[in-house]
Amino acid sequence: MKELGKVYSTVQEEVGRGAPDEVYLDASAWGTVIAVAGRLAQVMVTNDLQAAALLHEQLNLPPHRKPAEGASTAE
Repeated sequence: MKELGKVYSTVQEEVGRGAPDEVYLDASAWGTVIAVAGRLAQVMVTNDLQAAALLHEQLNLPPHRKPAEGASTAE
């Protein structure tokens, strides 16, 4: 988050806080913002999946399995 804030601030300084979206997207450092945000998104998804798996384990839930194609999901 800190790194994303830093690179985003760099763009804000370059284009000005009130600039329209198009100006942000055309900024020379915008590609860096996208790259850092993409890495952050991967970390967040991984953390969420790990937390969900831990909760699943703590609640002693059975493993999730996709129903066979054409099988009824109603129990």
